[in-house]
Amino acid sequence: LLPRKRRLSMPDGGGKPAIGVNLECEAPVVTPQHGPFWVVGRARSGRSTALETIAWALASVVAGADGDLVLVAAGESRSPSAARTTPPWDARPAADALADLGTRRIALLAVDDAHRLHEEHWAALGRVVATANGRPLVALAAETALLDRWNPEVATMLGHGSGLFLSPDPEEDGRLLGAELPRYRPFAMSAGRGYLVNRGERPRAIQLAMR
Repeated sequence: LLPRKRRLSMPDGGGKPAIGVNLECEAPVVTPQHGPFWVVGRARSGRSTALETIAWALASVVAGADGDLVLVAAGESRSPSAARTTPPWDARPAADALADLGTRRIALLAVDDAHRLHEEHWAALGRVVATANGRPLVALAAETALLDRWNPEVATMLGHGSGLFLSPDPEEDGRLLGAELPRYRPFAMSAGRGYLVNRGERPRAIQLAMR
């Protein structure tokens, strides 16, 4: 969910998947095209919308031959808003989607409400990531407090240290992804805003785009 007054059109990433703008300098912010990428935040922080933004951004820079865009719905399916179109992805429940991914070439594997995945789903997801045909971007949206950090597959994917903290609470320190979020935050962290982190780099305050 993004408030209407904060909607931002998809920026030009210069051939890379741009998902928003840097609030400090208004430069396009791009997401990696491979590996695990977390989108974490509380309810109504914009997690599902962030996955849609990532899908649209990736669809704009990859060809069909590069692989499919797949949405794994771990929670209840969400009806798309009449104000926007759905990304060109194959959206299915977790059990169905994960059972069918072994032989497919995948450009994006997006998992919504990843904190709702069962242990066997995490194991299947780990196998897909390890054996996927191609090198997909695996975008996982989850509520921080409900994520099972002791699950070995979760811990492995968190260890990559790449992702987006949406609408972080004042006490959120970023350690989930090995980052250190600034204590002083000059921007209001409303839905659709947050900090983009990559291990070893300074967190960047961003505003998500919406198609």
